[in-house]
Formats: sequence, C-alpha cells, structure tokens
Amino acid sequence: MDVFLHIPKSAGTTIRTIISREYGSRSVVYYEPETEHFEYRDAPEEYLRGRLAEGGIRLITGHLRYGIHEFLHAPCRYFTLLRDPVERALSEYFYAYAYPQHRYQAKILSGEMSFADFLDADTISVGSTITHFLSGESPGLHTSAEVSLTNLRRSITAVGTSERFDESMLLIAKDFGWAPPLYLPRNVTRLDDRQAEHRMRVREEVGTLLRAKFALDYQVYDAANELMSHRILRLGGGFRDAAENFSELQSVIAASENPRAFDEYNLEQDDELPPEVQRLYDSRPYRALVEYLRSAPADAAGKSNYVGYFDGRARNYLSGWAMDLSRTTPIKVTLRRGERVMATVMCDIPRPDVAASGFPPTPCGFSFPLDPPVDDLSDFTVCFEDTLVRLGR
Repeated sequence: MDVFLHIPKSAGTTIRTIISREYGSRSVVYYEPETEHFEYRDAPEEYLRGRLAEGGIRLITGHLRYGIHEFLHAPCRYFTLLRDPVERALSEYFYAYAYPQHRYQAKILSGEMSFADFLDADTISVGSTITHFLSGESPGLHTSAEVSLTNLRRSITAVGTSERFDESMLLIAKDFGWAPPLYLPRNVTRLDDRQAEHRMRVREEVGTLLRAKFALDYQVYDAANELMSHRILRLGGGFRDAAENFSELQSVIAASENPRAFDEYNLEQDDELPPEVQRLYDSRPYRALVEYLRSAPADAAGKSNYVGYFDGRARNYLSGWAMDLSRTTPIKVTLRRGERVMATVMCDIPRPDVAASGFPPTPCGFSFPLDPPVDDLSDFTVCFEDTLVRLGR
C-alpha cells in the first residue's frame, strides 16, 4: 500500500491533483483520524476497514501520522513533503482568512490571537507539527525528533520539500514508478493585499525571536533537505537531464491560464489538466521524462516498517515480539539501560499468536534473560535493531 503523509500546509492540494491522475480518485482513501472535521472521526478505523474491504484501494492519504502499516498488518511505501517550519506555521495561521472551519478563525480575524499566541494554543505545538506527524505512535529514548529522523532515513521511501517542489515530485515519481507529475499549482489560502502585507510583517517579526519554538521541526526539515541533495547527487546526470525536461514542461504550463488556482480539491473525482497541457504528452521532453521515470529507482528499496511490543516483564527477563513488515526474515532488537547497550538478540522465536492476529508468520519473538535478576526495570528499554526507537508497551 502506498501512503502519502500529508503534513498540513505543505503543498498538499497540488499533490492531491497529481495523485488523482496517477492512482485514480476511486483508488484513494482520504483518511484523517485525528482531524476535527473528518466526517468519520467517530469511527475512523471502521471506516478505513470498510473502504479497504471494497478492494481496489492503492493509496491512503490525509493528515495522518506515520505508522499505518501497523494497523494494516502489511508493508507500506510512504512519501511526504515537508515545508520550512516557520513558513508552514504562518500558512496555517493565515489559512483562517480563507477557511471558515479553521479552529481559531474568529480569534485570528478579530486580532485577539497573535501568531505567537497561535503557536502556544494547542497541546501539539504548531512549532513541532512535522515532528508530530513523522514520529507517529513510536516512543523514543530521546526526543520525538530522534524518532522522526529514524523514520525519515529508514522507513519513508521518498521525502521532498515544498521549497524544492519540482525536484521533490521527480524523486517521488522515480521511486513510485509514476508518469511525469505535471501540475497546475493550487493554493487554497487567498489573501488580499492588506492581508498579504500583514503576513509579511508577521514573518519579519518572527525573525529569530520565535525560531527556538521550531527547533525540533528544523532538525527534521534540514535532514530532509540533506537527504534530497545526497539522492540527487547519486542519481547524477540522468536526474539533471530529467529535471531540465520537467522544468521546460512546467514553464509551458506556467504560461497557461489557471482558473482553479485557489480551488480546494479533495479527491472527489479525477483532476484533469487542460487540453493545452495535455498536448505536451507528445513533446520530446515529456517522452524523455517518461523513459527516465520508467527506469529502476536508485535506492528506494530496503525501507523498514517496524512493529513490535513487550508482552512479558519480570525481574529475570524481558520478552516480546518485533518484526519488519518489509522483510521476510527475523530482525534484531537491542536492550538498553539508559544510554548503555546491554545486549542484542535475534527475534527468531515462533509466535503463532502474532500470526493469528493478522501479522505475517515470520518468527518474531524474543527474550532477554537478566542475570543477575533486576528488581527495578524502569530504566530498561528495548529498541528496534540499532535505532533509538522503542517497542510499544
């Protein structure tokens, strides 16, 4: 199953139009279990099970956190797009001017809630939204940024940034075997001149004053940019040529009229590019781009989908199960006491109870003997392989 982790206010509407043409809107489930206005919020898992039971679903998307492979009991290929954390937060704040259901619209439009107030308004800080979505449900030994970075590097097939949108779309298309991802930009936040000027003033006021609030998200965002740059370097001249062809095509599209630039798009039906854009399908740069994208991806394979739990704790042992859904062979887990690595074992004990619950029948059980026995187990943790990501409890 393919999964687009849609970080709020990170070019998601434009990506939805690309997704609809690549997968077909009927093959996409829009799933937002934590979003206040999600129609099926009262029973999101039942809704998702029902949609999947219909068959033909190829992609799940929405404002959902990393980790849905655990619910599906099957491997997923994740992709996501990040945005400069301050710019993303500003966009979310000013979205109140365009979106009647914005949770703080009345306070923002009246001037009662400043941008600084907005950053502190929710339990999940707006300044760590990226970290929240990418860390998922998994606990970590340190910060959620550590877990997010692990997921970014080990588990997410393709990551891009809004600021490098065209490069990002090419990398995602390359890894997922898409057609050339041509697009007409969509921006659902439409500001008049006065509102746009207000946004500029707020951005200037933020400067470095509030940047500390975004420290975790900048760790993840900067890492994503670095990963992109390294990937593009490894892909070499072929990617550079593809990027030039894509740029040539998009420059033609940019000159086209875009009457839907500020329209919301929620995958109700397949998005269609206008006829003048469709004529590009017969062009030389488009054909060259198709040929490049059809060639094998450079390094998209080997991403992990970890899942596992403790199910036994005593003064003389720790036991549980763990697996990587993207592999058919057992993985290792590491026992840590604080920062210190105590032992590493293979998860190769048969666990028919885990298989009976819907997971693959791969041997996945483990047990750490504690010799001598330990009375206080509070500072012992078990992590997937050599990561700092702890198993669930």
